[in-house]
Formats: sequence, C-alpha cells, structure tokens
Amino acid sequence: MFDDQPKEIELYDEDAFNKWRKALPQMARRKLDTRLTRLEAGNPGPPETGWKTLGEGVYELKIHEGVGYRVYFAFSGKHIILLLCGGAKPAQDADIVRAKKLWAEWQKRGQPE
Repeated sequence: MFDDQPKEIELYDEDAFNKWRKALPQMARRKLDTRLTRLEAGNPGPPETGWKTLGEGVYELKIHEGVGYRVYFAFSGKHIILLLCGGAKPAQDADIVRAKKLWAEWQKRGQPE
C-alpha cells in the first residue's frame, strides 16, 4: 500500500472532484494540493496526523483546515491511487459509506491494475 514509490493519481469522477476542490476556501485548497502532491510522491505523512484506513480497501486523507476536509481513496495496483470523493468533517460518516460504495463499483467494473 504505502511506500516511498511515486504514484499516479486517478480521479473516480474528475468533474465532481474538481468542482468540490474549486469551491474550497483558498487555504484549504492549498493544503489539499500539498497533501496530494506528497501522497503522489509516496509520502502520505504519519497516520496520526494525516491519514487512516477505513476498511474494505478505503483510506481517508485528512486536510486540517477550516471545517476539516477529508479525501477518500484506495489503491488500484501498486502505482495508482484512486481518489473517491472529498468532503468536510461534519459529513464524514455519509462520505465514508459513499467512498466504500464507489470503490466496490470500481472493482466490479474490472478497472486495469
């Protein structure tokens, strides 16, 4: 899963993610971009401050800014990180359910490893 090897980020729904990202406050967007750059480089940061596993192959990346944003992702093969959806801390429970559903759908479609 996590290693220091570079990864390629692939978006589950690029339009939805970009719309969500654009609506973020500027500082949150900057922190998100920094975290995604680090994640892409294979450096998610320590779990206690930056990410956690949610089960079923889904992970949560924390953006500590404002209301506390979250980005959910999974690994597809060794080199692709699949971003599932983003949300704010108050919507976390519903977002986790959605992320797991999207990941299950992705796997059923037989996406290339």
